[in-house]
Amino acid sequence: MDKQKNQPIEVDIVVVGAEIIGLATAASAAKLGMRVCCIDQQLPPEKEGAIYGQEQLQSAWVSALASPGVTLLDEIGVWDDLKDHACPYHHMRVEIYGAPIHLSHRDAMTPNLGHILNNFRIKQALWQSCRASDGVVFLQDTPQEWRHEEQQLYTTSGQQITAALCVGADGVNSWCRSAAGISHIQHEYIQDNALVGMLQHGKPHHQTARQYFSEHGVLGILPSTDYHRSIYVWSSARGQSQADSLARMLQRVPSEIGSLKLIGEPRSHRIVSQRVTKYHQRQIVLAGDAAVSVHPLAGQGMNIGLRHVIMLMKQLKYAHRNSQLFSNQQILSRYQELCCGFDALSCETYSHMRRWLCHRSGVWSHFVGLGVRCFNQAATVKRVLIRHALHANIH
Repeated sequence: MDKQKNQPIEVDIVVVGAEIIGLATAASAAKLGMRVCCIDQQLPPEKEGAIYGQEQLQSAWVSALASPGVTLLDEIGVWDDLKDHACPYHHMRVEIYGAPIHLSHRDAMTPNLGHILNNFRIKQALWQSCRASDGVVFLQDTPQEWRHEEQQLYTTSGQQITAALCVGADGVNSWCRSAAGISHIQHEYIQDNALVGMLQHGKPHHQTARQYFSEHGVLGILPSTDYHRSIYVWSSARGQSQADSLARMLQRVPSEIGSLKLIGEPRSHRIVSQRVTKYHQRQIVLAGDAAVSVHPLAGQGMNIGLRHVIMLMKQLKYAHRNSQLFSNQQILSRYQELCCGFDALSCETYSHMRRWLCHRSGVWSHFVGLGVRCFNQAATVKRVLIRHALHANIH
């Protein structure tokens, strides 16, 4: 549902950002009976059916969805339309200094380790769900000022939105984070770019994700619904030729999936590793990359963002049932408690993995290789770490 500009809008919550996390927040809140305004400076075109073409829907912009994210999409009502396009993966093979680690869904006692799914498809499904809801109002505009005492958001076009709570899902360079006066910790030693594209291989991938650490960076290879095609994510330091270093890295990939061939033009983006010091202030609450952005080597960025949506909706649902304000400080502090420890552990772990597992020296390589081999034999430790990565302990 759309609202004519410059008419005052009154809703329960206003969501800034209409990417996947913002749309998931809006759709989830609407399912709980809340009135939502979702604002973004660039909204998809207003038309029925598909909003993206086949080139985008079959592109290499994907996420590895863990089980809680799948459950959330199912509760919103979009998973049935997505599942046939998702590739479940059951195994993951990691190589560090030549030492292998084999992770299996059996280690975590789960049906699979996750689903590889195109992000354009996820966004399209959530957009269509929100558009079909009477509880969601969309506004193509840019936020300018949040007056928390008056519970009002003003935009650059002069639009006034009254809401008990503002949810910032507006990415790593979050306007909401600045408006709330929330500081963040950035890992300056992470100076990587990611190169993402499609890869064709001579042998089937057998629904196995693969990852290789080297002194030049980290290569992830994720299976697709086509058994002879995978998505590659090459993370390497800015300043070096990514295409050349990727070509050298592919030559070092074991031959278990056959000969490799790059398909089409890759996309490149800057990697940011950072996390906030708190999750709410001035009746603004942060979610997704606005709160924490992690290195993609573990494929957890989207899962962490969807976990934020799950935790926030639990608290807002509790507030609604108990006739409490959505901006109640105890409610928002509980959300922060549920997120901050998990996020800090994830962010620090992945940034240090990138920093130290790609560090090359004789003695260090020997000890890391020895540790990796020991880890590969420790079933209990593997199970605990895999379940953390799968967000299996959400409750």
